[in-house]
Amino acid sequence: MDDGQLNIRHDVERRILRACCTIRALPDRDKRFFKIQSCWPEFVRDVEEAYGYDVARVRRFCPSPADISDCLTALAWARVLHKREWKLIWWRSFGISFRHIGIKLGRSDETARRRYKEAILAVWGEAMRTQNPLNPFAWSPGPTTPCKSVANVANGARSMAR
Repeated sequence: MDDGQLNIRHDVERRILRACCTIRALPDRDKRFFKIQSCWPEFVRDVEEAYGYDVARVRRFCPSPADISDCLTALAWARVLHKREWKLIWWRSFGISFRHIGIKLGRSDETARRRYKEAILAVWGEAMRTQNPLNPFAWSPGPTTPCKSVANVANGARSMAR
């Protein structure tokens, strides 16, 4: 692999990991229906909580609008992955080391690293396959998408109305 393709592969890896972070950061509006709520006031459960003890909070990832639109492109590339390959990428997006991923898989860290690399190469291959020459890494939905036909009908209707 030459340096240009290696840089593109690293860019694809960065984008798919950033898409995973974006998916986690987006709010889930339906989650509120699964929450059990009570009318009773909150009470102190522990001595540490009674005297101002609080768990340190880490700043959440806040995706930009560009991250959200790029997320769809990266997830379209990831459609070629099997569930176990997707799990490797998902775990890696949390920053979990290959050693801990290997423990979860019941394999060595080298095997986890190799399988992760194979998954990234599969995503990279899909990105290269769907690449648009005018805009590299732009996702093209394909010829059977109903959005194109609706847009063409709408454009035709506007031209007929004039």
